[in-house]
Amino acid sequence: MEPVTILPPRNGWMLALGSGIITLLLAMVAVFLPLFEQVSKSAFVGWLLLIAGAAEAAFGIARKQDSVGRASMMSGLITAAAGLILVLRPELGFFPVAPLVAAWLLIRGGCLLISAYPMRSDRAGIWLFIAAAADILLGLLLVMGLRITTFIAVLLGPTFEMIASFALVLAVSFAFTGISQIAISIIQRQQVTSSTSHIPHPQR
Repeated sequence: MEPVTILPPRNGWMLALGSGIITLLLAMVAVFLPLFEQVSKSAFVGWLLLIAGAAEAAFGIARKQDSVGRASMMSGLITAAAGLILVLRPELGFFPVAPLVAAWLLIRGGCLLISAYPMRSDRAGIWLFIAAAADILLGLLLVMGLRITTFIAVLLGPTFEMIASFALVLAVSFAFTGISQIAISIIQRQQVTSSTSHIPHPQR
C-alpha cells in the first residue's frame, strides 16, 4: 500500500504567510526594545513572545496534521507559554528575563530540530531545521554572554549595549522564524497548485 500524503488545506498557505509576516514585523519591533525606557522590559518581551507564539500556533493549525504542523503548534505553545510568564511578571528585571529567553530558545530549537530531522529530505523540513539551528545557536550565545554581562551589571547595572544585544538576539530569532514560515507557505502553495492541476476535469 502506498503511503498517504496529508496535504495542507487549500487556503492554509495564506494563514501561514500571514503568520510569517507578523513574526517578521515582531522582529523589527524587537530591535527597538532598548528605546522603550519607560516600559517594563519583561512585559514588552512577554507580549512579543505571546503574539509570536499565537501566530506560530496558527501557522501549525493551518498545516493541520502533518509533521510541520505538529512541530509548529508545539513550538508556538512553548513560545506563548514563555511570553505569558513574562507578561504576568512585569516587575522582573533584565537578568531574570534573559535566562528565561535563553531557555526558551534552546527548548524551542531542540523541539524543532527533533521534528525536522525525519523531514530532512523535504523542503519544508529543511526550513524548520534552519529555524531550529538559529534558535539553538542564539540560545548558546546568550548563555555564554550572560556570564560576562552579569559581572558588568553588578558594577554598573544593565547597560544600553546589553539590552541592545539582547534585543538583537530576539529579533534574529523572530526573523529566522518568519522567513522560514513564509518559505514553507510558498512551498505549501505550490503543493496545493500542483495537486489541483492533477485533478481530472469531467468531460462535457
